[in-house]
Amino acid sequence: MKKLKQAILPMLLMATQQVFGQIPAIDSLKFLPESPVAGDEVKVIIYTTFPYGDCDLASHSMDVQDGSIVLDLVYTMGAAAYICHSTDTVTIGLLEKGEYPLEINLYVETGLTGELTLEDTKSTIIPVSLELGVVIPSADSKIRIYPNPFYDELSIVTDLIIDNAAIFSVIGEKTVLCEACIPGQLIDLSNLQNGAYFLMITDKDGNRYSQKIIKIAP
Repeated sequence: MKKLKQAILPMLLMATQQVFGQIPAIDSLKFLPESPVAGDEVKVIIYTTFPYGDCDLASHSMDVQDGSIVLDLVYTMGAAAYICHSTDTVTIGLLEKGEYPLEINLYVETGLTGELTLEDTKSTIIPVSLELGVVIPSADSKIRIYPNPFYDELSIVTDLIIDNAAIFSVIGEKTVLCEACIPGQLIDLSNLQNGAYFLMITDKDGNRYSQKIIKIAP
């Protein structure tokens, strides 16, 4: 029995050291879909580890500037001394073709004051390719968005028969503009805030056309 106690004691001590020695960390990331293409709603799955339980994602915020994305995650931790793992999915949004630097910051909210402490940071690249059937309109294409940038209204200039048109914000929020849109008809977008959006047009044959549009103040 004495030998058994002697064997258990170092194991308990090692386990305690592992728990209290662990710092909050981002273990790994995964994208959904794994190989995104233009027109996909991109999401990121974040796997994290904490030295105390429970570990809950309290809030998150995202900032997009010049194609770079910064995602801030705020977690709360309980007082129980055990290693806690968390798996959380956050929507990045609709992205056009390109490579997007992504920085994820892990913050822990501590104390009654709600003070935030930056515990870990991970950076990666989101590669987005161009899917067959999705066309980025060029100057000589059959579809043109006018004006772009725009103030409150824009129109779709094309000879194609449009099945529907939708706008996506940079965080993936979708607004259906019209079903069976009439080319050349002015579309009222006065309710949108100033900024960048993606316009996705689908014609009667199911072909999709994606273009970045920008709303500015008059």
